[in-house]
Amino acid sequence: MEHKPSSLPRSRRKRRGILLAAAGAGVAALLIWFDGIFTAAAEFIGVISLFVLAGIIYLFDFLVFKSATPRDENKDQRFRSSK
Repeated sequence: MEHKPSSLPRSRRKRRGILLAAAGAGVAALLIWFDGIFTAAAEFIGVISLFVLAGIIYLFDFLVFKSATPRDENKDQRFRSSK
């Protein structure tokens, strides 16, 4: 078995390896940076959704139980009948 010599000289292979390592490190740094941004956005969306759900529950409570509150006419009638 013969060993096939590389088509590039050793200095160019070394330079190419350094460039590839730098590019890989840069891509890894970008991925970690975007991961942090996505994590912060997910937490922010969770907090905002809590406020939205609380507002929906408050509106539901207001609309459903508004009919159960006594009106002014009913309050006057109750006080007159108890005297």
